[in-house]
Amino acid sequence: MPTKLIKLFKNIKWNKGSGELLGFAICLPMIMFIICGLIMVLQLGLAKQSLEYATYSAARAAVVQHDMADARSAASASADATLSSGTIGVENIEVELEIVAGRTLAGTDDIGWQKGALLRCTVTIDINTIAPFAGSRMASEIIMMIEFPATSI
Repeated sequence: MPTKLIKLFKNIKWNKGSGELLGFAICLPMIMFIICGLIMVLQLGLAKQSLEYATYSAARAAVVQHDMADARSAASASADATLSSGTIGVENIEVELEIVAGRTLAGTDDIGWQKGALLRCTVTIDINTIAPFAGSRMASEIIMMIEFPATSI
């Protein structure tokens, strides 16, 4: 069977109109694959940049809140607003907040919502790209200091 196919390709007059059309039809899937790959790389790059900005915005919205519950809702709202406004293919936006380091005013290691404690904000998204085989999950993380004290003075 392959010898018949090779013989058929040798008999085609590639310089004539139908031969050029056949050559273009053979090359077209490769050209489309390359174009889709370029668009996919561009889409992933833009999504990563938007994710980094959304993570910063979510953490910034969280650290100025009165308590962890308000911080979670503010961070989720900020990340949703930032990523849903212009990023194509972003789904399942997840925001996680965790206090990672700090000391209470009494000097103990009982970490709570205190001014000066460090808050880790992680935003995770799913991305559906133009290529059906290259959907991925991206995460971004930032650590910021809590700026608003838990109790009012």
